[in-house]
Amino acid sequence: MIKYILKELNLDETRKSQIGLFSEAYRLKPYIQTIKNNPEIFEKLREVCPEKIKDNWDCVVELYRYNLKLSKSIYPYLAILENILKIKISEYLKQKYHENWYCDESLFFNALGFDDFDKKIFEKYFNHKINKFVREDLIKEYKEEKLQDKTDKIKSKIQKIKQVISILSDARDYRLTNKNPGLQGFIETKPTLNYWITLLEIKKLYEIQENNKIEDENNEFKISIKDIFPNVDTENIRNLRTIAQKLDDIRLLRNDISHYNQIICRKIAGKLKLWDIYKNITEIFYFLGCVDVNWMIGDISCCNNGSFESLYKDFEFIHQYEINLTKIS
Repeated sequence: MIKYILKELNLDETRKSQIGLFSEAYRLKPYIQTIKNNPEIFEKLREVCPEKIKDNWDCVVELYRYNLKLSKSIYPYLAILENILKIKISEYLKQKYHENWYCDESLFFNALGFDDFDKKIFEKYFNHKINKFVREDLIKEYKEEKLQDKTDKIKSKIQKIKQVISILSDARDYRLTNKNPGLQGFIETKPTLNYWITLLEIKKLYEIQENNKIEDENNEFKISIKDIFPNVDTENIRNLRTIAQKLDDIRLLRNDISHYNQIICRKIAGKLKLWDIYKNITEIFYFLGCVDVNWMIGDISCCNNGSFESLYKDFEFIHQYEINLTKIS
C-alpha cells in the first residue's frame, strides 16, 4: 500500500514512515484518485490551510478527515429524521387501523391487493432473498398459474411480494423472540429506515376511508397524509411517491455514512450531490412539521463551528469535483 501511495501521489521516499503510521491507509484510494484526477486541488487546499498542506499526501489526509467531519455533522439530522418519521407513521397507522397494525398480515395483503395465489407465493418465498434467480422462478410460477397476465403485471406482483416480505419479516421475528411483544417495543428495536419507506410506498394504507373516497383527475383515490406530513401542499399519490423517493436517497447516504464510505466528490444515490441530499433532508423535516431544524439539532457537532452547513462551505470548492469511480487495482 505504501508503494502504491508514493507512486500515485508522486511523493518523496521520506513520506514512507508517516504513511506507515496511518492505520486507515487502505481507505484512501478514492481520495488518492480525486487528487490524481484533479491536481489543482493541491493549490486550492494550500490556499485555505497553508499550515497543513505541504504535498499531495497532506491533501489526501485532509480530504479523508474532512469526509469524516461532514459525515459526523450530518448524522444527527439522519438520526432525528428517522425517529420522527417512525413515530409519525406508527401513530398514524395506529389511529387509522389498530394497535397491532405492524403484525396484521391481512392489512398488508389487502392493501397490496393479494389473492390466494399471491399469499401462497409469499409464504413459499418468505425466507428467500428476492434476487435475480428467485425473480426468474417467481415469473415462471406466475406465468404457469395466470397465463393471461402480462410480464409487466407479474413484475409488479413480485415487487409487492418483496415489499410485504420486507415488512412482515421484522414483525414475525420480533413476535417470535419477545415474550410480551407490543407496538412500542417493536418500533424501538426492529425496523430500519427502509421499513418506514416501504410503508410509505404502499399507497392504499393512506387512502381516504371507503365511504368518503374521492377520486382525483387521474382516477386515483385521494389520500390522507397530513397527520404525518402536516406541511405538504396537497395530499396526493404523486406527493407521497416524491417523499418516499427522497427518503430512499437519504437512506443511501445514511448507509454510506454507517459504513464510513466517501460522501464527498461523488454522486449520492447515483445522481445527487451531497448538498442535494442535505436539502432533501431539511425539506422532509419541514413536511413533517419541524420548521426550525437547526434548533432541533442544537449544539450537536463534531468540532468547533462544526455544523454541516459551515463545514460544507469551508471547502465548498471541493464539492465541484466528482471522482472517476473506476476501481483502482
